[in-house]
Amino acid sequence: MSVNQFALGGAGKVLRQGGLALALGSLVCTASATQLATGIVAKASSQASQLAPRETKVITPASEALAAGNPLVGSWQLVSGRYLDGAGNWVDYQSLGLEAIKVLSARHFSFTTTKQADNQPAFWAAGSGEYQLEGGSYTEFPTLNSFDVPAGKGFRFEFELSGDEWRTRRIEDGTLKEEELWRRLD
Repeated sequence: MSVNQFALGGAGKVLRQGGLALALGSLVCTASATQLATGIVAKASSQASQLAPRETKVITPASEALAAGNPLVGSWQLVSGRYLDGAGNWVDYQSLGLEAIKVLSARHFSFTTTKQADNQPAFWAAGSGEYQLEGGSYTEFPTLNSFDVPAGKGFRFEFELSGDEWRTRRIEDGTLKEEELWRRLD
Protein backbone atom coordinates (compact mmCIF):
# COMPACT_ATOMS: atom_id res chain seq x y z
CA MET A 1 0.00 0.00 0.00
CA SER A 2 1.47 3.41 -0.92
CA VAL A 3 1.60 6.39 1.41
CA ASN A 4 -0.82 8.24 -0.84
CA GLN A 5 -3.40 5.45 -0.34
CA PHE A 6 -2.93 5.19 3.44
CA ALA A 7 -5.61 6.90 5.51
CA LEU A 8 -5.65 7.26 9.27
CA GLY A 9 -8.45 8.08 11.67
CA GLY A 10 -8.25 9.70 15.08
CA ALA A 11 -4.99 11.37 16.09
CA GLY A 12 -2.89 9.85 13.27
CA LYS A 13 -2.03 11.87 10.16
CA VAL A 14 0.12 11.23 7.08
CA LEU A 15 2.67 14.03 7.28
CA ARG A 16 4.85 13.62 4.21
CA GLN A 17 5.12 11.78 0.94
CA GLY A 18 7.91 9.25 0.43
CA GLY A 19 7.66 7.96 3.99
CA LEU A 20 4.96 7.50 6.57
CA ALA A 21 4.66 9.47 9.76
CA LEU A 22 2.06 8.82 12.40
CA ALA A 23 1.28 11.07 15.35
CA LEU A 24 -0.31 8.93 18.03
CA GLY A 25 -0.80 10.47 21.45
CA SER A 26 2.62 11.71 22.52
CA LEU A 27 4.47 9.22 20.29
CA VAL A 28 5.60 10.14 16.78
CA CYS A 29 6.53 7.19 14.55
CA THR A 30 8.01 7.19 11.08
CA ALA A 31 8.29 4.25 8.74
CA SER A 32 9.19 3.36 5.19
CA ALA A 33 7.07 0.98 3.15
CA THR A 34 9.43 -1.87 4.12
CA GLN A 35 9.04 -1.14 7.82
CA LEU A 36 5.29 -0.93 7.43
CA ALA A 37 5.28 -4.37 5.81
CA THR A 38 7.17 -5.86 8.76
CA GLY A 39 4.65 -4.56 11.25
CA ILE A 40 6.86 -2.09 13.11
CA VAL A 41 4.27 0.66 12.78
CA ALA A 42 1.50 -1.64 13.99
CA LYS A 43 3.52 -2.46 17.10
CA ALA A 44 4.25 1.22 17.79
CA SER A 45 0.58 2.04 17.28
CA SER A 46 -0.39 -0.63 19.80
CA GLN A 47 2.11 0.73 22.34
CA ALA A 48 0.98 4.30 21.77
CA SER A 49 -2.65 3.42 22.42
CA GLN A 50 -1.63 2.23 25.90
CA LEU A 51 -0.17 5.65 26.77
CA ALA A 52 -2.24 8.35 28.41
CA PRO A 53 -3.44 10.93 25.86
CA ARG A 54 -1.07 13.90 25.62
CA GLU A 55 -0.54 16.81 23.30
CA THR A 56 0.27 15.63 19.79
CA LYS A 57 3.24 17.29 18.07
CA VAL A 58 2.64 17.51 14.34
CA ILE A 59 5.58 18.40 12.09
CA THR A 60 4.40 20.71 9.32
CA PRO A 61 5.94 21.16 5.89
CA ALA A 62 7.17 24.57 4.72
CA SER A 63 3.94 25.29 2.85
CA GLU A 64 2.01 25.10 6.13
CA ALA A 65 4.62 27.28 7.87
CA LEU A 66 3.98 29.93 5.22
CA ALA A 67 0.31 29.90 6.07
CA ALA A 68 1.21 30.06 9.78
CA GLY A 69 2.60 33.57 9.38
CA ASN A 70 6.24 33.33 8.23
CA PRO A 71 6.28 34.14 4.52
CA LEU A 72 10.08 33.84 4.27
CA VAL A 73 10.30 30.09 4.94
CA GLY A 74 11.57 28.34 1.82
CA SER A 75 14.35 28.51 -0.75
CA TRP A 76 15.33 31.70 -2.57
CA GLN A 77 17.52 32.42 -5.59
CA LEU A 78 19.38 35.71 -5.97
CA VAL A 79 18.14 37.67 -9.01
CA SER A 80 20.10 40.91 -8.64
CA GLY A 81 21.73 43.18 -6.13
CA ARG A 82 24.38 45.74 -5.35
CA TYR A 83 26.51 46.73 -2.39
CA LEU A 84 28.46 49.80 -1.28
CA ASP A 85 32.18 48.97 -1.17
CA GLY A 86 34.71 50.41 1.30
CA ALA A 87 35.52 53.31 -1.06
CA GLY A 88 31.84 54.33 -1.26
CA ASN A 89 31.25 52.96 -4.77
CA TRP A 90 28.27 50.82 -5.74
CA VAL A 91 29.20 47.36 -7.01
CA ASP A 92 26.55 45.58 -9.06
CA TYR A 93 26.27 41.83 -8.41
CA GLN A 94 25.84 41.17 -12.13
CA SER A 95 29.26 42.73 -12.87
CA LEU A 96 30.78 40.13 -10.51
CA GLY A 97 28.72 37.26 -11.90
CA LEU A 98 27.32 36.48 -8.43
CA GLU A 99 24.80 33.66 -7.98
CA ALA A 100 23.34 32.63 -4.64
CA ILE A 101 20.79 30.41 -2.96
CA LYS A 102 19.37 31.21 0.49
CA VAL A 103 17.29 28.75 2.51
CA LEU A 104 15.19 29.78 5.50
CA SER A 105 13.47 27.55 8.04
CA ALA A 106 11.28 28.88 10.82
CA ARG A 107 14.32 30.26 12.71
CA HIS A 108 17.50 29.59 10.72
CA PHE A 109 19.03 30.77 7.46
CA SER A 110 21.83 29.52 5.27
CA PHE A 111 23.24 30.86 2.02
CA THR A 112 26.02 30.13 -0.42
CA THR A 113 27.23 32.58 -3.07
CA THR A 114 29.49 31.92 -6.03
CA LYS A 115 31.25 34.32 -8.39
CA GLN A 116 32.14 33.66 -12.03
CA ALA A 117 35.90 33.34 -12.48
CA ASP A 118 37.38 32.14 -15.78
CA ASN A 119 33.87 31.10 -16.87
CA GLN A 120 33.59 28.80 -13.84
CA PRO A 121 31.68 29.36 -10.60
CA ALA A 122 34.08 29.96 -7.70
CA PHE A 123 33.26 30.28 -4.01
CA TRP A 124 32.45 33.86 -2.94
CA ALA A 125 30.75 33.72 0.48
CA ALA A 126 28.61 31.56 2.76
CA GLY A 127 26.85 32.02 6.05
CA SER A 128 24.32 30.45 8.35
CA GLY A 129 22.77 31.15 11.71
CA GLU A 130 19.55 32.32 13.25
CA TYR A 131 17.34 35.17 12.11
CA GLN A 132 14.57 37.31 13.56
CA LEU A 133 11.55 38.55 11.69
CA GLU A 134 9.80 41.65 13.04
CA GLY A 135 7.24 43.43 10.91
CA GLY A 136 9.04 44.70 7.81
CA SER A 137 12.53 43.88 9.07
CA TYR A 138 14.61 40.73 8.88
CA THR A 139 17.84 40.41 10.90
CA GLU A 140 20.44 37.69 10.29
CA PHE A 141 22.79 36.63 13.11
CA PRO A 142 25.51 34.57 11.39
CA THR A 143 27.22 31.99 13.56
CA LEU A 144 29.06 30.18 10.77
CA ASN A 145 30.33 32.41 7.98
CA SER A 146 33.17 33.02 5.58
CA PHE A 147 33.44 36.76 6.19
CA ASP A 148 34.63 37.01 9.82
CA VAL A 149 31.51 38.42 11.46
CA PRO A 150 31.96 38.64 15.23
CA ALA A 151 29.58 36.56 17.36
CA GLY A 152 26.34 38.38 18.11
CA LYS A 153 26.62 40.88 15.23
CA GLY A 154 23.45 41.10 13.21
CA PHE A 155 22.67 42.35 9.74
CA ARG A 156 19.27 44.07 9.65
CA PHE A 157 17.37 44.30 6.38
CA GLU A 158 14.18 46.13 5.57
CA PHE A 159 12.18 43.97 3.20
CA GLU A 160 9.15 43.83 0.93
CA LEU A 161 7.42 40.75 -0.45
CA SER A 162 5.47 40.82 -3.68
CA GLY A 163 4.31 37.43 -4.90
CA ASP A 164 7.45 35.29 -5.24
CA GLU A 165 9.84 38.27 -5.06
CA TRP A 166 11.63 39.32 -1.89
CA ARG A 167 13.41 42.72 -1.92
CA THR A 168 15.87 43.52 0.87
CA ARG A 169 17.68 46.73 1.82
CA ARG A 170 20.46 46.79 4.42
CA ILE A 171 20.92 50.17 6.08
CA GLU A 172 23.73 50.85 8.58
CA ASP A 173 24.06 54.12 10.47
CA GLY A 174 21.51 55.74 8.15
CA THR A 175 23.39 54.72 4.97
CA LEU A 176 22.08 52.24 2.43
CA LYS A 177 24.77 49.52 2.19
CA GLU A 178 23.15 46.74 0.17
CA GLU A 179 20.08 45.93 -1.92
CA GLU A 180 19.04 42.49 -3.15
CA LEU A 181 16.21 40.91 -5.10
CA TRP A 182 15.44 37.23 -4.44
CA ARG A 183 12.94 34.94 -6.22
CA ARG A 184 11.24 32.06 -4.43
CA LEU A 185 12.29 28.59 -5.59
CA ASP A 186 9.82 26.73 -3.35
